[in-house]
Amino acid sequence: MIPPASILVVDDATANLQLLTAILEQDGCRVRCARSGKRALEVASLEPLDLIILDIKMPELDGLEVCRRLKADARLREIPVIFISGLREVDDLVKAFNAGGVDYITKPFHEREVQARVSTHVKMHRQTIELANNYRRLQELETLRENLTHLVVNEMHSPLQVVESHLKMLNLFAPASLPQAGRDYLVEARSVFGRLAEMTHTIFLDGRKPLPEVPFHPLPHFSDRKNEVLQWLMQGKSNSEIATILKISKSTVAKHVTDILADLQVENRATAILRALDLCASAKKAPAAPPPAPLSPA
Repeated sequence: MIPPASILVVDDATANLQLLTAILEQDGCRVRCARSGKRALEVASLEPLDLIILDIKMPELDGLEVCRRLKADARLREIPVIFISGLREVDDLVKAFNAGGVDYITKPFHEREVQARVSTHVKMHRQTIELANNYRRLQELETLRENLTHLVVNEMHSPLQVVESHLKMLNLFAPASLPQAGRDYLVEARSVFGRLAEMTHTIFLDGRKPLPEVPFHPLPHFSDRKNEVLQWLMQGKSNSEIATILKISKSTVAKHVTDILADLQVENRATAILRALDLCASAKKAPAAPPPAPLSPA
């Protein structure tokens, strides 16, 4: 059910207030009255209004100044203002429009004209509010969509990195032991993954190119054991699986993984894999450092 239009009528003449109230209430409007500009501003700030009918000429605070103050208030500036004017007050009408008025009615009042003008501007005002609300909701939905997209991509990104690491390791170590069909499947899997990764990077992230293929090379600043843990970590193995493979305790693996993340300056295993792949490529190119010379006896 559409609520009745809420109208504020402002005029210092009681007869005008009474006549306009009767005309508007007959059309189903809810009418509030004010006999001064000051009171009009007070009423407008207290309750939502669909429209204000405002006499131009009033003592103390005239209608033009009231309208200027309404338009200067962010809470009230969208309320349409219809001015009351005499038949020949053209100059006043120009000032009224310049002050922010949207229309005018002339004295003596004509019932159907008043109702038609009020109805038109109330509908336009409500449609403007509805349009603004719809736009705000659309922005909220767009923000929600973007947040959801980022959430989904972030959730996809780490598993994709692990899958990529697995495929790299399979390509490095397993092809020779696979039958031809298995090698074909591996090639197809890498091709499909490459397209998926490219689509993910291009559409959702920042278009970064896929990481280059590099085999594992021990990092010179890591101990042998830490390099072993890193190698299995790069293959996506869990701490339990690494502990079983290396025949060491889970707590020892956990400590090595924590140290690896700290040394690589990353926060999670997936990012560690990417960082380690880059470092392994660098380690392959760099010449091996000579062993330290033995210390001279004191």
